Amino acid sequence: MIVYYSSFFKDFDEDGLRLAERNLDFFEPERLIGIDPEVYGSKDATHSNQSYTRCPAYNDYFKNIFAIKSQTDYDLNIDSANNKIYSTVFNQKFFDELVFIRSLEHRLISLNIGYIFITEENDLYITQESCMYKKSNFIDNTIMVPGTFNIGAWPRPINIAFHMVGDKLEIKHGDPLFALRFHTNEKIQFKRFFATEKFTEYQQSLLKTKTAFKQLKSLNYLYDIFNRNKGLKKLMLNEVKKNLLD
Repeated sequence: MIVYYSSFFKDFDEDGLRLAERNLDFFEPERLIGIDPEVYGSKDATHSNQSYTRCPAYNDYFKNIFAIKSQTDYDLNIDSANNKIYSTVFNQKFFDELVFIRSLEHRLISLNIGYIFITEENDLYITQESCMYKKSNFIDNTIMVPGTFNIGAWPRPINIAFHMVGDKLEIKHGDPLFALRFHTNEKIQFKRFFATEKFTEYQQSLLKTKTAFKQLKSLNYLYDIFNRNKGLKKLMLNEVKKNLLD
């Protein structure tokens, strides 16, 4: 099964340009095969001495689950005295585009990382969850907010929502951020594409549809809207295939 993916940021000026130039430096999802030994402090790089690695239930759990990595260095800091969250990396414009503070009281934050997945399949559900089987400062200091949706019927950008643990969070280029589970037994083949302005315009029409309602609509309601406009998916896929990078 082919899954097309891309990542994009909006334009930035001055120090923000350094990240915009990295538009092509996004990582292919990395297949997870188990718990990294460093997570529990082992020096055994293979963890072959762990009996559960032979358990069918354990191996089924890790079928078609992938780590999504950060394409930039960044940090977040909570200043409780002044009731604010700030970053020491890049500029304020970049912060405003990347960071959405949902609740300072509950340390609930979203990052607009720009990853997007689309498939020709009518239905392919994915689940975004914590990548607790890997180790990074981000994973160790956040509590992920999980979610599931159908990229065959709603190809929208993936954001990260999480509760921050502690007052400082550091993200390194290439660090795993979260895990993405594809609900299929078929082998996934990823293909990168360049997210052109035309593709972004098509994709943004989905988000504008969602925000047109006063009350939150169910995903099934949104899936039905997309399925009724089958030409939109065809336009999106045509743009994807014309701009493959691999």
